[in-house]
Amino acid sequence: MRRLDTLLVLAHEPITAKLIRELVGDGMAREVIVIGNPGTAMGVINNNAIDAVVMEAAFPGSVGKTGVETFREVLSDIPIITLVHLDSEEAGVLTIDQGADDFLILDHVNSLNMGRAITSALRRRTVDRELARSRAVASRFHEIIEAADDLVLIIDTWEKVESANPAAMAFFGLKETDHPRITDLLGPASDIWHEALPDLMLDGRFVGEAILTPVEGEPTDHAITLIHHERAGSSSQAYNSFVAHDLSALRAAAEKAHMEQMIRAKDQFVASVSHELRTPLTAVLGFTDLLHSGALNGQQEEMADIMAMIAEQAQEVSSIVEDLMVGARADIGTVSVVPVLVRADSQVRTASDPLLGEFGSLHIDVEPVDVWADPVRVRQIIRNLLTNARRYGGPTVEITSTVADDWVTIHVRDDGAGIAEDRQEDIFEPFNTSGPQDTRSVAVGLGLTVSRQLAQLMGGELNYEYTGGWSTFSLTLPRKDLALESDFS
Repeated sequence: MRRLDTLLVLAHEPITAKLIRELVGDGMAREVIVIGNPGTAMGVINNNAIDAVVMEAAFPGSVGKTGVETFREVLSDIPIITLVHLDSEEAGVLTIDQGADDFLILDHVNSLNMGRAITSALRRRTVDRELARSRAVASRFHEIIEAADDLVLIIDTWEKVESANPAAMAFFGLKETDHPRITDLLGPASDIWHEALPDLMLDGRFVGEAILTPVEGEPTDHAITLIHHERAGSSSQAYNSFVAHDLSALRAAAEKAHMEQMIRAKDQFVASVSHELRTPLTAVLGFTDLLHSGALNGQQEEMADIMAMIAEQAQEVSSIVEDLMVGARADIGTVSVVPVLVRADSQVRTASDPLLGEFGSLHIDVEPVDVWADPVRVRQIIRNLLTNARRYGGPTVEITSTVADDWVTIHVRDDGAGIAEDRQEDIFEPFNTSGPQDTRSVAVGLGLTVSRQLAQLMGGELNYEYTGGWSTFSLTLPRKDLALESDFS
């Protein structure tokens, strides 16, 4: 046995105390405390960490209690070994009923059987502590599962429901005596079980979603988790746990948050449209008033400049209105495109020429290749991308192209601050007016959304990336009518 730190001996008969001390010696415990008085014993217990107790069965206790009962109350987790005389074996059995771990016959006791008794008692106490802890943990988990809103089922290897928590019993209308097959219980959702079986066999786990139908009420979406449990070396005790979490509340909250966000975005959109239209219209009204007043009569050059500015501002209004119309039509699926073979470089030039004066540096190098696209829509996309670069980009803007197989990609890039990777897709959402580094500029917030929609309607795509200090929008378009080609392939 391992050597004890402190062994407490309770013996009011001197001969018994002497015998035990001799048997214990120095090998069984580092310190042996022998006490013959109950009152003194309590003081020793309060001031020392006791590992084990060896006591006479007849050692006195408190009023109305035996010695074993008295010291078991204060030493609830410490082994107690009692000593009885040969003719009092029944008394030894009685001490076990009172809380002792074991008893020894004084006439036959020796250091070996005393050591074994103490060691055995220590081991039992350790096992009892672990069992008690495990039971407490299991009880807590049981309480949690019983109180959970999630549906919890235990399914045996024969695919029968072995047990269910109260939430599952109420949902499926089960009684404690019901043990249906899981496929029968799930009904229309039984496919989830068949879908899960391969994963359960290979990985021991399956996660998915299913629409479950309660005994009363409407079907609801649930997140399903199935886990295969098997004790090591004991496949006969295998079972599967089934947990279903109702997603309706979570999705309702998400839909509410999305709706609130859309309302805020719409409010911002109305304010943005008002500003976007007011700015050029104010300029147009001011210039027309100036012309109407006759103040510039005879000044042909000045009048020509003002007419050009009116045309430019009118074009700005027209572009905004066109984006609004495309956005509205896209919501109901009525946007139309009329693709034909057009030169990519000429469309870029036509779209960018009116905007050249708004950029400090605009470099254009686009391949003179044909694309299968709607020329009006291509120019609208290029104009939107240049407007975006003017609002958010750096001083240097470039338009280049690459050709790969059946595709042409037009790149509009600037050296301004980029958009964080986790927000790059957000810029294509309607009414999103976020610029680089979360700066904001008053804008309608439809340009990029409309541009991507138009690109996709023409069989292409519009993407964004930020690499090497450059923000790049890439418009990819087919070089020929791929739909027609597929009809003959």
